[in-house]
Amino acid sequence: MAGGAEKRFPIGRLDRCGLARWWPTWLAAGGLALVANLLSPSYFPARSAGGLVLLVPFQAIVVGLAEDLLWRGLIQPALNAVLSPPRRKGLRLGTVLASIGFGVSHLVNLTHQPVSAALEQVVFATAVGLVLGCRYDTSVNLWGAVILHNALEAMAVAVPLLLVR
Repeated sequence: MAGGAEKRFPIGRLDRCGLARWWPTWLAAGGLALVANLLSPSYFPARSAGGLVLLVPFQAIVVGLAEDLLWRGLIQPALNAVLSPPRRKGLRLGTVLASIGFGVSHLVNLTHQPVSAALEQVVFATAVGLVLGCRYDTSVNLWGAVILHNALEAMAVAVPLLLVR
């Protein structure tokens, strides 16, 4: 991206140096999510084998990328620019609000999940949004958030399928 656009919409580098700060977050959040999925697998109604072949890559690649571009790449920096002083250390109000919005946006899953499963997902998504948002604030590297988000999405689909089959 050119000059001004990169400042308003920082993505970061997709290389070892650009992602170095993300390793501890990936390991901690990935491990916790794996345990959570094993203890309380997500609700997935019966689907055809063909549908599953499409669902897993879609969840594991497209969903995380799109949600992170929107919530952490556009909405969070805009909210922080308006609500949080520049260069402020610690938790920023825009990050908290973007995380809550990210969680609440998962209510769309009420169209195909029971209320309890959708509400569980809202709480989990809000917490994940806060972790991804805080790490993005410190690293200014959206790729780290996308990679972790995609791994969490893949686990949310794959672990319950492996437990059922």
